[in-house]
Amino acid sequence: AEAYAGWEVDGTFPVELTIKGITFNKAQIFGYACQTLINLKNNQTTPLTLLNVGPCEIGDLDDYTTPEISIGAMIDQANRQLTYGSNNGIWANYASFGSYQATPYTDEYGPYQGRFSFDRATVCFARIFAAYKTSGTLPATVNADFKLIAPYSPGIVGSFTKDQLVTAIADAYNAAFGTGNSILPDNITVNGTELTKVQYFYAAARLLLYINENNPANIAVLTYLMPENPANDSYDASNINVVNGAVNGANTEDLVNIVQRQLNYVTNKALGNGNFSNYVGYTRGEGETSVTVGFSFNRTLVCLARAIASYKANGTFPEKVSTNYLPPVTTTIGQFIAGYVTILNDWEVSGESGSRFLTNDFTIEVNYVTYTKGQCFEAACRIFGH
Repeated sequence: AEAYAGWEVDGTFPVELTIKGITFNKAQIFGYACQTLINLKNNQTTPLTLLNVGPCEIGDLDDYTTPEISIGAMIDQANRQLTYGSNNGIWANYASFGSYQATPYTDEYGPYQGRFSFDRATVCFARIFAAYKTSGTLPATVNADFKLIAPYSPGIVGSFTKDQLVTAIADAYNAAFGTGNSILPDNITVNGTELTKVQYFYAAARLLLYINENNPANIAVLTYLMPENPANDSYDASNINVVNGAVNGANTEDLVNIVQRQLNYVTNKALGNGNFSNYVGYTRGEGETSVTVGFSFNRTLVCLARAIASYKANGTFPEKVSTNYLPPVTTTIGQFIAGYVTILNDWEVSGESGSRFLTNDFTIEVNYVTYTKGQCFEAACRIFGH
């Protein structure tokens, strides 16, 4: 509990703790924490065992996305860590939840999703014990944060009427796609104010929701940040509903659902904390054979602009819009292939054999057109199919 109080000040957890004159390292502390929580939950006083388990290899290997975690889920991962440590002599880097599990753990506070790292578990144990020390009872759930992150505070670009935003976004779409350019501009001007791409993405997202909800208020456009890889895309349908799409797990497959999830992500300190997500995922298939397809930031922006352009022309949103968002390939197959294979030059110098990679931000240029990694992949798939 005292170690957690220190973590709340500077975000660091000690590598050692001294209890009654005896110093324990972080791996030993973790073993005691697992056993202690199980004892407290079961109202037991079983003596704790000093486990001969070494530290994990990568303590912060983590992509856990659920904002909180229950005591039951903490005990579930503790039991799995104890089993792993006993069998392997070191703690696991993480305990998996959700789609990583063949049979996902859940309870009344779940579901839970992601790899719950050793470092995150260490902080959550301390948070639980601090609450227990104060109240004498275990909390039902605790916040799952394990890094002190200052919440992102967006700036305000300006406030605009819906008509002003509809006109600017629709005009930008029509200018791009009506001329065959098929690339939205990096900036648009709304009532004399210039908006960057990420700003008018936010404006378009809010505009869709406001119109759908019949909200008459003006829209304050906020400055959030671009995702790391906005072209990260694997979506497989040729069109998508604007509203009232088909049910897909806990979501519906439509633009309203996509922008709601993007806005939830960007405003959640534990998730985007100011950055939009690369994509919004939908599930295809069931069980162990299921896969997730990603509807990228770039695709979302084009589809939003397409829906808004239709709204300007007809006074209502269409039922569906095309999901096409890439510019047409204006080069020959041979020209594109000649440009595409140049990525091997970068790949071959990126590391030793077996550990080579391509960065997410690589591009190629063919006939004065720049193609991102995602666009290269889609074009290559089309060429292969051709």
